[in-house]
Amino acid sequence: ILEFVMKQGASMDEVLAASKGVDFNDFKQATDFYRKFVEPKWTEWLDLIRYNSMLSSPLTHIVNIVSNFGQSVLVAPLEKLTLGSIDFLGSLAGKERQYFAGEAGSYLKGYFSNLKDASSRFLGVMKGERATTQLDIRGIPVATQGVKGGVATVLSYPMRLLEGMDQFFMSLTTSAETAGLAYRESKGVKVVMESAAEKGKYRIFRQGLFQENQGSVLNAIDTVTNTLMSMRNSKNPIVSTLSKFTIPFIQTPMNIFKQGIEYSPLGFSTIIGAANKEEQLAKAVIGSAVFAGGATLLSSGRLTGQAPIDATNTQLWRQANKKEYSVRIGDTWYSYNKLPPAFSF
Repeated sequence: ILEFVMKQGASMDEVLAASKGVDFNDFKQATDFYRKFVEPKWTEWLDLIRYNSMLSSPLTHIVNIVSNFGQSVLVAPLEKLTLGSIDFLGSLAGKERQYFAGEAGSYLKGYFSNLKDASSRFLGVMKGERATTQLDIRGIPVATQGVKGGVATVLSYPMRLLEGMDQFFMSLTTSAETAGLAYRESKGVKVVMESAAEKGKYRIFRQGLFQENQGSVLNAIDTVTNTLMSMRNSKNPIVSTLSKFTIPFIQTPMNIFKQGIEYSPLGFSTIIGAANKEEQLAKAVIGSAVFAGGATLLSSGRLTGQAPIDATNTQLWRQANKKEYSVRIGDTWYSYNKLPPAFSF
């Protein structure tokens, strides 16, 4: 913030005078300080309207909540159970234990014990008191006071709601991962507790690029993501504008894509160059098992993909009351298209 303020030509005396009494840990106070020196551009107002319009559908928020819940309550414990089982088999060959199936229980206990803090974070975001978790300078509100502040608050509601729910689940998953690591530590394994925060971000597709334990395949995908993001932040206004309008969202979709690879038969390729080979193996095993189950359902006519595009088959499809990307349980079709990557086909 100070770097951008100084670029506006403000003197050090002006900055020091304006900063007196400002708590820079308070997002609203930091924003008000920033906006004293940096007026929002019309493009920032345009971005505010455009992004929030794209994220305003109730379905978007429902999918986000269901996905975050599925990732953190279903996929994570299943992964820990699988990882502990693989590690146990390795111990039979004399390998020292590093992972335990019991982490799943500790994970869930830690998850549901942190609802109070998670709710507090959600409310903090909705009140404008907490910053976004992937904050860059464009993430600073265009205004917080007066009529403009009221307008900005109303317009930004969809994004604040998404961010609030993400921080809610991030708090729960971080607490859960910490409890899981504590269980592992109680078994005599040396752990890095700080890694729980990164794991928490991973569960809701918020992890950063080039994570330390990643292998060659995932790093290659991050290289593409980084290139696209650099185009959006280009100093050339033509490049940055075209990039923002053609690819409005990058990092989260690419993180979802990466996990789609990890939790699939292709996940075995992510072991190459990875420091956490057993973890990647566990994800690939889970994904392969889901794919095998999907193949069985497909062969029995109880699983669908995209609907046919030719008229004849489309009519037959409709007569059979089939739905796209769904699985039939009994006589009812249920969509799987919005499930977490581990359970998608």
